[in-house]
Amino acid sequence: MIENGVLKNLALDLKTAAKLGRKPTGHGVAEPNTEDPIPWNLNLEWSGEKAKREDLISRVKRGLYVSQFHYTNAVDIMHPSVTGLTRNGLFLIENGKISKPVRNLRFTQSLTAFLNSIEAVTPDQERISTFFFGASLAPTVLARGFHFSSGTEF
Repeated sequence: MIENGVLKNLALDLKTAAKLGRKPTGHGVAEPNTEDPIPWNLNLEWSGEKAKREDLISRVKRGLYVSQFHYTNAVDIMHPSVTGLTRNGLFLIENGKISKPVRNLRFTQSLTAFLNSIEAVTPDQERISTFFFGASLAPTVLARGFHFSSGTEF
């Protein structure tokens, strides 16, 4: 859908494709629905640096290792940003090693800023279960400057 930072296609279900005179992309939500098409099955094609997870962690002096994001919702679709929580393991990285677990955090993050901050990814992808709709395949990503907006009680 996005190639080299340029929007190439929209998520289109049968209704929106017909309105725009285009072919659907297979992103419809089961009827009846009030939702626009949702691109659930996105894939990050990365041509930059790839490295093992341990190598990515070893490059972090002080940071966080997030094992999963949860309860993620769009904040602003015109300037793509999301908010949500960490889940199932958030760990402090110190001097290139995971040192201890920490409490979950809420995040509010521009997707454009996040994608632009990626330094490297793992060559392999891991199956990540999602809360409502199945699962996703995702690499481990080394990104700098991710915006955590507040703490949680758990």
